[in-house]
Amino acid sequence: MRVAFRLEKILREFELADTSVTRKGNHVFDAVAMDPAGHATHFTRRIMSFEEPWTGSVIVMNDTRVIGSGEDPRPFYWSGSPCISAVTFSPDHGYINKIYIQAQDRWLPVIFRDGKSGGKNWMPFVRDDDLFFVHEFSPFRILKAEYIHENDGFLVARTVAEHKVRLPRSHDKYPWLRGGSNAVQIGRVILGMGHTNEQPGKTFADIRHRPFLFVYRPGESLDYLTMEYPFDEAFRIIDPTSLYIRDGMLFLITSETERAWSVAPQKGRTCLYSIDISAEPDESGFGFRGRRLHRWTSGQDAQGRGVLGAWRRHKGA
Repeated sequence: MRVAFRLEKILREFELADTSVTRKGNHVFDAVAMDPAGHATHFTRRIMSFEEPWTGSVIVMNDTRVIGSGEDPRPFYWSGSPCISAVTFSPDHGYINKIYIQAQDRWLPVIFRDGKSGGKNWMPFVRDDDLFFVHEFSPFRILKAEYIHENDGFLVARTVAEHKVRLPRSHDKYPWLRGGSNAVQIGRVILGMGHTNEQPGKTFADIRHRPFLFVYRPGESLDYLTMEYPFDEAFRIIDPTSLYIRDGMLFLITSETERAWSVAPQKGRTCLYSIDISAEPDESGFGFRGRRLHRWTSGQDAQGRGVLGAWRRHKGA
């Protein structure tokens, strides 16, 4: 069985400079929220200074308007509006998780009901008009975010699914499979793209990222799958940022750099890939060719090796 995974076009090419120009900054992460009619809203992370890349990052909408502080926007469509989830990092507080609703032009912080900690690589998805996040994959945990009252200026998040998945860690003691884009609902399946994190060399500049797929049937099964695709080896970092469906096709946007994005100078690009999901399903429900990293089935122990999780930076880091 062959399923097409194809580079459609390069959306943008960019260069990360040694020093940022205060007015412009360095764009390192492009994301697109697509509405049901196919209209795109663009969100970008702009680093104003590599001396303070986490506290000095802002998010820009449609290339012109700074809408607030934050890192790596994950797009989704909810409440009749393009939205993103993002985090702002404060050295004295840690991560502040929040979402931005474009139609209301406001940010809403996400507050935890059950003591869970913040994190960078959360993956938002909308299922039957409700907002969820993949919070962690060791264990595999899903949060649901909701209002206590419709006029509140915040959301509360609670755990609605958690499955025992305890698998090996990467060189930095965190899971080697990590969050990436948003996820999407296709029938009863939640489909998302994360990224691997490997460091074959001795330095931070040696880190390598490649996309992988997860397929989750709530309460039934979970699969992590690699994809057989010849990504350009000139770019060590290939991070999924956006996933959306249009005209029966699945589209993936990636941000790609020659090395880890905090190393400068270097070149980068934003790419659009198409994924044909119309082929006859295999046992995971989709005809993707690739190596299965992990499978969980309800009522059974986890099988395989690998874990998808949220990288957390400690307070003061």
